[in-house]
Parts: sequence; C-alpha cells; structure tokens
Amino acid sequence: MKKTKIMKPVGLPKKLVAKLLATENIDVVSEKIPTAYFDLKSRKIGIPIWENVSQDVYDLMVGHEVGHALYTPIEVLEKARERKIPKSFVNVIEDIRIEKMIQNKYPGLITNFRKGYKELVKGDFFGIAKKSKPLLELGLVDRLNIYAKTKDENIIFLDDEKWIFDDLEKMTTWLDVLNLAEKLAKYMEDNLESQGESVKMSDDLMDSEESEESGDSEDSEDSDSEDSDSEDSDSEDSDSEDSEDSGKTDDDDWETDYTSESITDKNLQKKLKQSADTTGTYLNVKMPDYDLKDIIVNYKELSEFDDSNSSNNSRYNTSRSPLTIEKVNSVIDADFKTFKNSSIKTVNLFVKEFEMKKSADNYSRATVSKSGSLNLKVLHKYKFEDDLFKKVTNIPDGKSHGFIFYLDWSASMDDNLIPTMKQLLNLVWFAKKTNIPFEVYAFSDQYCTDDKPRLNRERGNNAFSSEIGDMRFTDRQFKLLELCNSKMNNSKLNEALKRFYTLCKRVCWFTLDSESEQYAYSMMEVPSALRLGGTPLLQTAYVNVEMTKRFIKTYGVDKLNVCYLTDGLGGHMTHYVKGYEKRPSDNDLIISENIPTRYDYPDYNRKESEETRNNRYNKSNTHVKVGKYNHFDIPPAMEEGGNSPIGYSSQQDRTRGKSSYADLFHYEFEQLSKIAKQNTNCNILGFHLISTLKSGKVKPQEVAYVVRHHHTLLAKQLKKDKHFNDGLASDKWRNNNSSGGNKEDYISKTINKEGVFNIPNALGMDDYFLIPGGKGIELDDTELSPDLVGANKKQLTKAFGKNRNDKVKKRVLCGKFMDRIC
Repeated sequence: MKKTKIMKPVGLPKKLVAKLLATENIDVVSEKIPTAYFDLKSRKIGIPIWENVSQDVYDLMVGHEVGHALYTPIEVLEKARERKIPKSFVNVIEDIRIEKMIQNKYPGLITNFRKGYKELVKGDFFGIAKKSKPLLELGLVDRLNIYAKTKDENIIFLDDEKWIFDDLEKMTTWLDVLNLAEKLAKYMEDNLESQGESVKMSDDLMDSEESEESGDSEDSEDSDSEDSDSEDSDSEDSDSEDSEDSGKTDDDDWETDYTSESITDKNLQKKLKQSADTTGTYLNVKMPDYDLKDIIVNYKELSEFDDSNSSNNSRYNTSRSPLTIEKVNSVIDADFKTFKNSSIKTVNLFVKEFEMKKSADNYSRATVSKSGSLNLKVLHKYKFEDDLFKKVTNIPDGKSHGFIFYLDWSASMDDNLIPTMKQLLNLVWFAKKTNIPFEVYAFSDQYCTDDKPRLNRERGNNAFSSEIGDMRFTDRQFKLLELCNSKMNNSKLNEALKRFYTLCKRVCWFTLDSESEQYAYSMMEVPSALRLGGTPLLQTAYVNVEMTKRFIKTYGVDKLNVCYLTDGLGGHMTHYVKGYEKRPSDNDLIISENIPTRYDYPDYNRKESEETRNNRYNKSNTHVKVGKYNHFDIPPAMEEGGNSPIGYSSQQDRTRGKSSYADLFHYEFEQLSKIAKQNTNCNILGFHLISTLKSGKVKPQEVAYVVRHHHTLLAKQLKKDKHFNDGLASDKWRNNNSSGGNKEDYISKTINKEGVFNIPNALGMDDYFLIPGGKGIELDDTELSPDLVGANKKQLTKAFGKNRNDKVKKRVLCGKFMDRIC
C-alpha cells in the first residue's frame, strides 16, 4: 500500500474528476478535517487528508460525495429526523442508492470503488476483522452494508431476509430510501435473529475493547505525560474543544424509538476520523480575478498619456536647454534613423538565413507520391522500368509561430534598458519582415491614474480582486504597457518603435555616451507614471496564462513563444485576504494573513518544541486555485530527497514537492509557467541580464548571485557537461568563495566567450538564457578598420566574415528566437 503524502494531496485529477462527475461547478477541497463531507447548501465537497491510505480511497470518497451532490437533496435528513428513523440506517440505504447510480452513470468508477472498499475492509475500518466470514453475528443492516460495498459472496443472508434485495431493486428516489430504512428498522426490531450485535449497546462494548487493546501502552503514555506537564493547559483546552465537537456530532444522531443501529457505518465514520491527519494547516485559496482590459494600457492610450502629461502640454522642456526644439528633434530623428539603417542590414541577414532554414525544413518533410498519370517522357523505357507514372512532390506547410515579449520596466534596468531596447527593435523588425505575429509589453507597477493611486490597500482600488480567500500581490498597481504589435501598419509601427526608442533614452539619458544626445534627451520630460519602478514579474507570469490564450485566439498561430527579459526577480505571494476593516470611506481596508507555507523553514514559536514545530510545518500545505480548472499546491520546503525535519539547513538542500526550488518566488513562477504551457502548449523563454564590468565582461560573483536558487537544476545539468567535468578534473575552473565556485567560474567564462549560457527548464521555462547586460549586449555596428586599406583578398574576406559574424552574434534575441522557430 502506497502512503499518500502531503506533497501530493487530492491533486489535479481528483478536482477535475469531481467537477466532471457533478456536471456543475462544485468546489472540491482538501482540508484538515476528520471526515469527508458534502455541503448541500454551498455545494462544496471537503476531503480529509488521511494517513496510510492509497489514492483509490481518495477516488472512492470523491465519487461517493459527488453521488450525494447529484442525487441527495437536503430534505433527506430533515425528513428522517421528523420520522425518527435511525440515521445509520438512512446512511446505509442512501449510500447504496447513490453509489449504484453514480457507478451506472460513470462506469469508470467501479474499479475505484471496489479497490477502495477492499482496502478499507483490510484496514478494519468497518470493525469486522474479528467476525466470521459470513458475518452472521451482525444484524441485517450491517451485513447488507458490507455486501453492497464489497460484493463478498461469503456473507450469508437468511431466507426470511432476502426480501431486502427485491426492495433495493425497486428503490429509485430518496423517499424510497426513507421508507425502506424505516421498514428495515422495524423488521430488525421484530426479528431479533436479524438484529444480532447491531444494537446501540455495541458502541460501549467497542469502546471497552479498544481500551483493552490500548491498555498495554498505558505505561508508556503515562511516562510521556510526565514529560509534558508544561503542555497540560493546552491539552485541557483542546480536550474541551473536542468534547464540544463530539457533542455536536452526537446531536446530529437524533433520538429514535429503535434499539438497532448500523455499527459498521459508525465504525467507518469513527475510523476515518481517527485516521485523518489534522496536524498542521491545509489552506484553500485562489488567485485573484482580473480583466485584461484593466491590466493592459494599449499603445493609443499610452501615447496620448505621454503627450498630454509632459510639462506645458508639450513633450519637451527647453527651459534649461541650450538647444531649441527644432535642434532637439533633429538630434532625435538623426539618432533613430542612423540606428534603424545600421540594424536593417543585419536584420536582412537574419531574414535570409531564416528563409533558407525554413525551406530546408519544409523539403526535409517533403513526400513523393505517384499521380496516376503516365509520364510520356519515360514511356520508351517500358521494357526496362516498371515505374512509368508521373510523380508529385508534396511540401507540407511549416508551423506558424508568434511571440509575446515582456520587458522589465524596473529601476534596476537603467544600465540595461537602452541596449535591451535595441536588441528588441531588431527582433521586431525581423518578425515584421517574416510576417510573424508579435506583441511587445513592458511590465510596470509605476503606471497609475488620478482615480487609482499607485499604492493602496483599500478594497476595489486594484486591477486584481480582493475577495476573502484571494491571494494577494503587492499593494502597488500592475500594468502591461503595450509598446507595439504586428497589427500596426508600417507607418504606425515606425512611430511606435521611435517612441519606444526615444522613451528609453529619455528615462536613461545619463547612460548615453554622446554629449549632444545627453543634452537632447535630458531635456525631454518623462511623466512619473512612465518612469521605471519595481519588478512585478510574478504578476506578469499570472496574467500570461490568459494572455497566451488571447494571442492564439486572435492570431491563430500553431506555436506561441513567450519571452521574458529582465535583470532580476520580483516579489513573491505570501498573503491572502482574511477579511476587511470598515472605513468611513466607501472602500474597506484589506486585512491579509500569511499562508502556512510562506517560509522555506518552520516559523518560530517558543511555546513549541523543535520537533512539534517541524511536524506542524511539514504537514501543512497551501492549495491555490487558478481560474476555473487549474490549480497548484505550495507544499513545505523539505530536505532534498526526503521528508525528514528540515530545521534551518541551507536553502540549497531544500525543495518544495517535485520542484527544484525552495524559494517561494521561484516556485510560484514555475507553477504559473507550467499552467500556461499546459493550457496553450506555448514555449517560454527567459533572458536574464547579468551585471557586467565596463568592458562588458561578466564576473563569477555576479553569476553566483543569479544562479543561487538554481542549484538543483545546475547540478544535474553540469553533471552531464563533459567540458565542465574535464575542466574540473584539471582545475581549470577557479573555486573561490569570494567570487563564486568552480561552476560559477565556468558559467561566467562561457558567457564571456559565447555571449550566453542556457539553463533549460529553469523557472518552468523551456530555456533560461543568462546573457551579459550593459555593454555586454550593446550592438556594435562599426564598419571595417581603415587599416585594411591595401589588404589582400584573403585578409579582406576574413575581416568581412568576422565583422558579419560579430553583428549576428551580438543580436542574441534574434538568434535564439530564430533557433527556436526553425
């Protein structure tokens, strides 16, 4: 029997199966509760987390509760209470009815029910292990209960009792259930031979038997209690709470005039309750709702905002400038025109190479077939060749591609923004020339309007919903600023790209080398809402789930490529909406609370021992619902390769579930990326810009900072890297803790030599490229050196080739994107 771990609770299949079976939007949740339930009013199924049970039992319980969801009205128990029919009798008969109906409707559940009940019988959940195989000691209701669930032919029914099967065949409605349960209870009262041990007194007998079985361990329990005197007050409180809960349970089992009851039904409920794992916290939350219209700032709105929010209703502030507006415009126009002209030449090389690779790929998949018509040109060879028919070569069309690009619009990008923008413009021109659909956005938490402040904790003042149970991002506004898209005509696209080019230089004018450009761009106002801010990368990954669906629906591409370009990571989700604080204003203040698995270690509580604290943390979980059909769990961070208490060991030794990450941001981003990939089968590419020296070289300590959370993935990747291992054996890679270890030295040297290092599958992406930032990705389109004047043919050929290759190599975005789609 395989133990179901907290790392993989009810899980995705169970949630979808439950919704499919119920044919309506029923919420299925796992909770730290003693028994499974179905709330008829709220239409919610609650499934406990049991210890030492297989997945078949979970399937059984979900199917059983869904049967109640479909076929059991709320009036059943109310009418049974009024008629004083024993509740356990109603449970047994109604379970037979709904389980038969749900298995008839969904035959695939038959195996799950059979295996699940077989496991429960083997674990003595019904309390019949010491009974004879025919179960004649038990009353008719208990024998019927076990037979209906297990189909055990060893169970014997008296000749006078077989009427029950005819009545069961005729039973169809819940009213039939009540009538049959009442008839069965009366029959057992009048026929003591059919009552057996199925009487209410058997509960006391079972309790005494259990106490006798546990008597051997009383001495050890007494010794344990001596060691826990400091916790007496806590245990007394919990005992009082338990007694209150048990009292409520007893109230549910109403008084009747019958002495019979189903002890197997009560045993099952009791054993399930005892087996339920109630240690720790299992929290069910959901991602906040949103409308993309409130998230995306389209280019028209962006351009109008840019124009209208500069000082004096002008885009230029010349009060401090020695240049006139005309000269500023001429400098900007000349700058953009020069950059575009120099880039188009290299972009054309990419386009030519792309078309060649595309044609080669198409021909490699070409098939030759006979047309059925005679080829008259080879008819004279009929004596020597059998194949005289014309042939047709079929060249299938390749898959259509598209891409969405998300650019980091944060303050830390100031050194990287201009060279990154140039790389991106080259990619846009390449996509436009090859008719590849694209959309380019900058993700920002700086953009705001007067009616919605940048930072606000009030309910309703954010694009994301803030209902109770919603996960919370930061309180800052989140927007996707549309920079351009492929639907723009050439004139509009050129205007958009020029604005993007100019805006980047207006924001980061102090990084420019040309003095005239510094003067020109520094005199151009930048509205505060368009300035650089934080890094809402996790929000972007969440919104991307819907963005990918919208893009494929709009453009109808076969394969979508999503690209993130950032120099850092954003904040994680650690809170959810717990409630609200009433305010004099219309909007209430949001009260949030930490999720139980927020940290990658147990939170400190001086009232708990380390063992108790670790046990509580290790058995906690946060279940996050994403949209209507997707979800993921945030399990506790465990030591790699086991479930032992983790204490406060190094983060590199811990992971969450089957992920390679313990850090919450990395884990949450990975899960959202996987959901986007599952929904649309898109490719996700990441480009992480690493800080460089003035020479454009990457240092090992900068690499160490970037890859510190990718320890598990890198260890597996480098283990198979022959070049790395050969260098490791010969001490080629420096191992200095102050500047990173040997793997960091290897990665930094690879980046400096080849311009990129890839970590596949990092953060749930297909490829995660580490590239140099700043001068490391600056496009150098200088012409050939004057020293080549008078050079021979061989020298010129070599110089031209090197110059061309350098230009292509520097355009890393174009190169990697083309590799992906070819």
